[in-house]
Parts: sequence; structure tokens; C-alpha cells
Amino acid sequence: MAGGPSHRTRNVIAALLVVVLVVVAVIGYGIAGFAFASSRIESARTAYNEVISRQNSLADTFNTFSTQVQAIKLTNVTAADLKTAQGVWDQLVSKSQAAGPTLAADEETLASAQAKLKDNEWLTVFSRSRLDQTSTRIEHERKALAAAKTITADFVQIGTFYHAFFEAEIDLENLGTKLQATDIAGSVAADATLKSDLAKTLPLASAPGLPAEVHQYIVDLQSLAVDFGKLLAAAQAGDAAGANAAVKSITADANKLDTYDWTKIGATIESFYKPLIDTFNSEVTKANNS
Repeated sequence: MAGGPSHRTRNVIAALLVVVLVVVAVIGYGIAGFAFASSRIESARTAYNEVISRQNSLADTFNTFSTQVQAIKLTNVTAADLKTAQGVWDQLVSKSQAAGPTLAADEETLASAQAKLKDNEWLTVFSRSRLDQTSTRIEHERKALAAAKTITADFVQIGTFYHAFFEAEIDLENLGTKLQATDIAGSVAADATLKSDLAKTLPLASAPGLPAEVHQYIVDLQSLAVDFGKLLAAAQAGDAAGANAAVKSITADANKLDTYDWTKIGATIESFYKPLIDTFNSEVTKANNS
């Protein structure tokens, strides 16, 4: 029959047009979804890399903590040695305090980037595995940040304790110097300073990771300071019996202080922080390998 295409032909053409339109739509959907997902992944990757770059120095601080604890010594040291050790702990406090706001900001950045990976999920079906992989990486890094927050908060406390602790030990060295010089007035002043600094140190001895022996050591050191005060008072009063009694007490105090095993105390502190630091390192490794 002359004229346009038959009814059957028109149906075939219409069906083909529908197929073509569907294919075009699917291809367009895939391209748009891939592009959208890629932009979100790239944004998340940028945020992740920025966080990692800031985290490296913090990781070094965590991983050298064990060496710092092992370096604590109270025998055959000078006031200058103690001052140096105090400075090392002061640096730990300042680094940990400075890290706090950065860690909070990094957590916010990563949380936002991770949330955006779920934007327009209807459009990113074909890119789901890539998006999930990026989300997993960020999740591990956020867990590392959570561990870092705990560690740095604890470091501030234990570092603050050690600042006060070494200050008291420096006071003790100063007292010994004054006594050796038979400077009674100077010794009385040094003993008063020691007592005052020990009073500030004692409540700090409950810092995370410090075993009970550390608290008891400060208590015993206070007893020594009190007995030195008695000795000085007896010397000023010309009280020989009182001086002899004070010397016996001081000897007993010193012997008791010598029984503290600072290597063991250091190991206890390390064992407290090791799981936290291991968790941090493990989550960073998982993030980098995701």
C-alpha cells in the first residue's frame, strides 16, 4: 500500500526509539553519577590528606612516649638534669594542648566529608563501592582521631604532674646543697619551698597511667620534708636530742624512698598508654590501606 510506513513498522520504530532513549538516559545517568561521586571522593580525599599531614608530628610524639618514660631517673642526677627532664614533659603538655583544637576541627572536617559521600544516593548507585571504600578510610581515620583525643588529654594531665614532680625534685636537690653548705636560713627556705611544691604535686598524682606507688612516693617525700624541717628547727634551737631524732627519721625516710622501682613504675605507665597508642597506629594503618 502506498504512503507512509505501515502500522507495524511504526510500532517497531517507536520501540527502537524508546530503547535508544532508555540507553541514552542510562548512559547519562551513569556519567552524571560517576562525575558526582568522583567530586565527592576527591573532596573527601583532599580532607583526608590534610588531616594526615597534620597528624604526622603527633604520631611521632605518641611513638616516642615510651622512650620519654624510660628516661625518668632520680639517682645520680643534678638539678640541671632534672630541669632538662622537666622541659621535655613541658613540651609534651604544650604539644598535647595545641593538638586539642586541631583534632576537634579535623574530626568535624572528616565527618562532613564522610556525610557528603551519601549525598544523592539515587544518582551514585554505580559508584557505591568507590564511595564506600572512601567512607571506610575516613571512618578508620576518625577512630584514630578519637584515640588521639584521649591520648592528648591524658598527656596533658600526666605531663602537668611531671612538671610539678620534677620541680619538687629540684627543690630537694637545692635543699641538699644548702644543707651541705651549712646554710641554715637557706635550708629553712628551701624546705618550705619543697613542702609547698609537694602540696601542689600530690593531687596531680592521680593523672591517667600513674600507678598508686607514685602517689605514695609523694606522700613519703612529704614526710622527708617534714623531718628535715624538724632537724632544722632543732639545729636553730640547739636541741641535740631533737636533732638526733630527726636524723633517724630522715634516714628511715630516705631508705623508704630508695625502695621505689622507677623502672617498674615506668613499665606500668607504658602498659597503660600502649593499647591507646596501638589503637591510634592501627586505625591510621587501616585508613591508609583502605
